[in-house]
Amino acid sequence: MKTSKISSVMALTLAFTLLWVLSFAQAAEPDDADALKGLKEGKVIFEAGIGDADSLFLYLSVIKDTHASMLTQGVKPVMIVQIHGGAVPLVSKKREGMPPERQKKLDDIAKMITELRGIGVDFEVCALAARLLKVDYNDILSGIKLVGNGWVSLVGYQNKGYAIVPFH
Repeated sequence: MKTSKISSVMALTLAFTLLWVLSFAQAAEPDDADALKGLKEGKVIFEAGIGDADSLFLYLSVIKDTHASMLTQGVKPVMIVQIHGGAVPLVSKKREGMPPERQKKLDDIAKMITELRGIGVDFEVCALAARLLKVDYNDILSGIKLVGNGWVSLVGYQNKGYAIVPFH
C-alpha cells in the first residue's frame, strides 16, 4: 500500500512537471501586438550613420527582419534607410586600392541594399556628408536617392509621422 501511494505521488509529480514543461514549449512566440494595435502601416526612417561595414551590414539585416515581422503582424512597413556620416563611403561603388576582404563586405552591403529595395525599402544618402567625406555623388550605389541634407530630411519625415530609429 505504501509503495502504491509513493508511486501515485511520483506519477502525479511527473504529470504536473510534464504539463508545466509543455506549457512553456507551446507558449506563443513573442510579438508586438500591443504596440502595433490599430496600425495599418508603420512609417519609419532608420538613421544609418555608422562607419563600420560589419555593423552596417548587421543593422541592414535587422531592418530586413523588422520588415518581415511587421508584415507577419499585419502592419504594412513604410521604411526608409538614410545613409549619412561615416556610412556614406560604405555605399560607394569606388573600390580601388581596398583589401579584398573590405571589398567583399562592401559587396555584401550592396547586395543587402538591393534585396531591401526589392521588398520596398527606400534609401537616401546625405549629399552634405558625401561632400564632406569627398565621396563623388556619381559613385553612390544606384537606387539610393541623394538628398541635400540628411538632418533636414529627418525633420521633414518626422513631421510627416515617421518614427526615427537611429543607429550609429
